[in-house]
Parts: sequence; structure tokens; C-alpha cells
Amino acid sequence: MKRAKKKPERGTKIKILSWALGIFVLSFLLIFMIGSNRSKNGLETDRGQKINVLITGMDNDGLRTDFLMAASLDTKEKKVNALLIPANTKMYVGGKYQKISAAHALFQNGRAKGINGTIEAVSRLSAIPFNCYVEFSQSDFSKFIDSLGGVEFDITEDLKYTDPTQDLKIDIKKGHHLLDGEDAQKLFRYESYKSGKSERNITQKKLLEALVNQKFSPKYIQKAADFAKNSDIETNLKVKDIISYSNILLGVNRDDINFFICPGKSEGDYWIADTEALGEMITEVFGYDAQGITTDKIK
Repeated sequence: MKRAKKKPERGTKIKILSWALGIFVLSFLLIFMIGSNRSKNGLETDRGQKINVLITGMDNDGLRTDFLMAASLDTKEKKVNALLIPANTKMYVGGKYQKISAAHALFQNGRAKGINGTIEAVSRLSAIPFNCYVEFSQSDFSKFIDSLGGVEFDITEDLKYTDPTQDLKIDIKKGHHLLDGEDAQKLFRYESYKSGKSERNITQKKLLEALVNQKFSPKYIQKAADFAKNSDIETNLKVKDIISYSNILLGVNRDDINFFICPGKSEGDYWIADTEALGEMITEVFGYDAQGITTDKIK
């Protein structure tokens, strides 16, 4: 399994004035996939061609991840492939089998491993070497969607769920909606579907595709830029790194942005990854040797 030569160091919260370029993959992706092999962060593109970013959405307490996506920008082919990894994927982390979301909250030497813990787990599962990362909160996501005027989406069934411990109340009716930021966030988190929790993965993928189709245009770039001026996210990228790949990103066509879901099945509260099918996907789509991928403990 290939790994990044150097783990990204945890960056400080910086204002991304060029957020305007990130109108896809949670409408954040493009901007966070920009990097430079000359970056002071020690980031390197894969063979000078690919930039891989781990995108994480945090839960309410900011300790665990509620959303995971590994995205790869091929700077030569000008294509983007993004792999959605269910946060409840069962993996061996922290000395036991638990949800991959817990990797962020693991402690080492008295401190939470944070993003490095998540990078370790996702790299073991996917064989993708990450150059950079970005963490965003639920509030970041909601406000960003609002700044773009919402997103149109077809809800296939009534969504109703209440969880006082998370201060979460979802009540969205079936039908066509112009979702504001709050409802888009709730849709992204909802998992009590009639067909099972696995429907959440499909819905997230469809929502991301809707964002790409509806917002990947110059009309919304300025809106995104205006929002970014007052927004903080956590990333290890520098503004100069963002600018360095702007022309490449602007040359990416919608048809060359593809989303994939980690193959597997639901079992109780867990998503059980099909590592054989995932390995084939990683090799064929992302171009990495996936022979060593595993959800188990590395011997």
C-alpha cells in the first residue's frame, strides 16, 4: 500500500479568499485540492500529476468525523475522482474494531490524533496517499449553501427524525425542494431511510452531483468568494498554493468530475467495506496499487 511520504501537519485556520474556485464536491472540493510540490507544508503531488485531498466534515462536538471523502485531481488529465467513505465504516482503529469516524478522536501521548488519525485510517482503507486535507463544520456547510442560494433536490420520502442529544430535528417532506443550508445539512446527515442506512450514502452522492450541476458556473463563483472572505476552515494549504493550480481547476469540465461510494453493505450500525471490490476501484479509477488495503489491524 502506498502512503504519503510525509504526513501533513495540522494547519492553522486560515481565510481562503479564493474559495470561489471550490464550487463542487460539497462545493468545497476544487479549492481544497489545490496544492504545490514546493509548498512549505511539505506537500507533494503524486509523481507531479495527482493531488489528493482528504475532506472531512465534523460532528457537533468536533471530535469525530461525520463525513469522509477522498478526492483526487489529475492535473494532467484534468479530471477529478472522489470516493465517499461512510463514517460508520467498520475498521480496526484505536486497538479495536469501531467506526472509522472514531479515528479522529483517538488519543496518543495525551493528545487527540485528529486529522492525522483519520489520514492513517483512510489511507489504510484506500491506499491513497494524501497531499492535503480540509476540515469543515456543519455550520460551515450550511452557511456556504445559503451563500449560493440553496440547492434544488428531489426528496424521495418523508424525512423525520429527532435526536435531542445532537440538538437535531429533521422534518422534510417528500418532493422537489429548494434546500437552504440548514435543510441541506439535515439531508446530508439523515440516515433513517426505509431501505436502510446505506441510502444515506446514495443521497450524499446525489446531493454532491446536484451541487456540481447547479453551481459549477461563473454566476456562483463571486458568491462563493464573498462568503469565503468571512469564513474560516481548517486546512494545511496556503493561499499561494491555491492560486498556483487555479488554471487547472478552471479547466475541469463537469463531465470529468466523478463520485464513487465505497463498495460494501450495511450490517447493524456498521458499513462493511468490500475490500476486494474497493481494491479494483482504487486500481482502475484512482490508479494506485491497492493490494494492501484492509480494514483490519496491520500485522
